[in-house]
Amino acid sequence: MKKVKVVLLNPFAWILIICTGLEFWKDNNPLVLDYMQSHSLNVPMLVFDGQYYRLVTSLFLHKDPGHLIGNMVSLAILSRLVWKLVSKKQYLVILLVSGVIGNLLADIFVTYLFHLKENIWPIFASDGYLTGIVGFSTAIAGLFIFTLITFFAVYWRHLKAVKGRLIVMVIFVVLTIGDVILGFQDSTGLTMTAYVHTGGGLVGGLFGIWYVKKERRQRLDRA
Repeated sequence: MKKVKVVLLNPFAWILIICTGLEFWKDNNPLVLDYMQSHSLNVPMLVFDGQYYRLVTSLFLHKDPGHLIGNMVSLAILSRLVWKLVSKKQYLVILLVSGVIGNLLADIFVTYLFHLKENIWPIFASDGYLTGIVGFSTAIAGLFIFTLITFFAVYWRHLKAVKGRLIVMVIFVVLTIGDVILGFQDSTGLTMTAYVHTGGGLVGGLFGIWYVKKERRQRLDRA
């Protein structure tokens, strides 16, 4: 019973359940797939037409099972690294605010690019303005940057004590950098995927800076 309660109170477990459930319905029911594509994707044109709920719904949808599994593995690793640093409430706030505001920032930027009379920066594409995007990676990008900042800020002088988590962190960072490099090689310019990740990362970075400053103030107050 205790283990069941731990799972039920775990935010990561609920995110996994919701994302997996939506993926299953989407793949097994054409009507559900059509409804989700019509009403849930983060399409900037429709978001700024008043459908702001898309900033949230799009986070819990994925292109295919591989996309879902990749995001959930990343989320599980980062959750394990950051779990001792934040409360469950803070964890959820960081994830959801990074996801929603990250999507919004990306939509604003894509809309700006789309309405330019002449794109003076060819590397920045505005394709996503009409087609949209899905995935929890916007929120994960925010959690990643938050974890990167707070992990090293908190454990900088005690890295030997968290050697296992440090190794996982370094491997995750290297793989992330490699994924970004491969993404650049496979495309002719930046797409909406890059914009939502950047937006989520910016929000997560702000949370990280806030957290570090708060921790320093608390240490000074205790001294």
